[in-house]
Amino acid sequence: MIILNSLSRWFLAATSGSLLLLCAGCDPTDWVCWAPDGQHALVRGADDTWLVDGSGKILGKATDARAWLPDSRRVIAVRAVKPNGWDEYAQLLGPEDTARTIEAAGRLRELIRSYQGDWTKFGESEPYKKWEHAEAGEDYNDQWLSQSVALFLKQTDPQVLAPFLKTNSIPEQDLLPKIYEVLIRNILPSETPTEQLLRRFPIEISRVSASPNGKVVAVVAAEPKRPTLYVIPVAVSTNSSLEAVDQGVVEADWSTDGQSLVYAKTTVPYNLLQKSLQLGTITSRRVCAPDGQLLAAFEPAKDLAGVLLGQDALPRVACLPDGRILFAAAPIHLPAITADMPSHLTLYALRSVPTPTLESVVRPEDIARLPDRVDCFSLSPDKKKVAIVNKQGHVSVLFLDSGELRPLQEADVYPDSGKYTPLIPNWRNADEVTCVVPVSNTAGSPARAEVVLANVNGQKTAISKAWPDTAVKGLLLPND
Repeated sequence: MIILNSLSRWFLAATSGSLLLLCAGCDPTDWVCWAPDGQHALVRGADDTWLVDGSGKILGKATDARAWLPDSRRVIAVRAVKPNGWDEYAQLLGPEDTARTIEAAGRLRELIRSYQGDWTKFGESEPYKKWEHAEAGEDYNDQWLSQSVALFLKQTDPQVLAPFLKTNSIPEQDLLPKIYEVLIRNILPSETPTEQLLRRFPIEISRVSASPNGKVVAVVAAEPKRPTLYVIPVAVSTNSSLEAVDQGVVEADWSTDGQSLVYAKTTVPYNLLQKSLQLGTITSRRVCAPDGQLLAAFEPAKDLAGVLLGQDALPRVACLPDGRILFAAAPIHLPAITADMPSHLTLYALRSVPTPTLESVVRPEDIARLPDRVDCFSLSPDKKKVAIVNKQGHVSVLFLDSGELRPLQEADVYPDSGKYTPLIPNWRNADEVTCVVPVSNTAGSPARAEVVLANVNGQKTAISKAWPDTAVKGLLLPND
């Protein structure tokens, strides 16, 4: 397996002539997110985000809430707002992307003025497709440019879009970009509703997480070229400078001491992941001091392990108390033929010091028994257990100390997996985890599947029976 200290030494650090192949996209999602104290949870329903108590009772809406702070009282929220105009939006874009937008808008303006076809088919016309490919064809987030251009033209030359808008039933606001505000908000009904704005972004925010002491928030933004990881200090004004931790990152985990972020990343053009396997790394970067405050200057990033990435995916990683890094992968020995491709993923623990070493935390005889979405694993609060789901809703728990793999929910939940998005098990505490049981399960109900709290010994208690059908489309009911 390849373990390396820098990507430039990819082939020089091979220790046994193999790579790690990382898995496909993370289709299951984090529908339920428990607060650290286990007293409340966020339920990201199909119609809104809701706050529930420990029994599952809905306490109210928690719109825009994404993640808990360590105090279990406040959440990190991401609110999308309409920009007041191009000038406000351009200040967030920055000089380079502003110039790129203005240049692209000029070329689109000329295209529109010379267009003689059916305006209802303008978006599918060959001239427009050529413009779109030339301006943003290599972008990871290719939507931002067309929206930014529309906002610029709306303010500087509003009549140029009139023929298109007049003949298409597309609301104007759907063509325009949004500003995404990252903020901290009190969430509990007993608390005074207050919020603190941390930062505004001109592009969508896909992930947020708080450091262990809550002093810093990590944010993944869908930058045009590649997703980018940032950190924001909580006790700071929104006008402070913003420094990227790394690029080509979709999510990160905090080290248990709160000083470093650990993540999978790639330096190749990000959209190539949709087409073929690409090189990547498991990487760590120290961004905070021992007291949890953000460093004035970040230490250089450390690439710890070389990996192969594929199918538009980067894996989640988790930090263990002993410093190891947990992630899912499948070993590939080189040279290889098709028959050598592994059929099962497993979980690896990467130890970075004193020298990088790698070990499978799953017993060889259990690898084939693992649920097939090992890449969507969930680490328990005591960091001793891992819950894993598959696309049918089966859930097993892996005990990291002993290597025991214990099935927790073995029945098929989804009769047609294409109409559902499975729930990634989220731990309420060290012994209870959320999962879904099928229709007519003794812990559920006769009308639909239900979300339950299951302890590691198999006892289950339903918490979703009062959740409205509109909130659970795709989770407990088919998303038709």
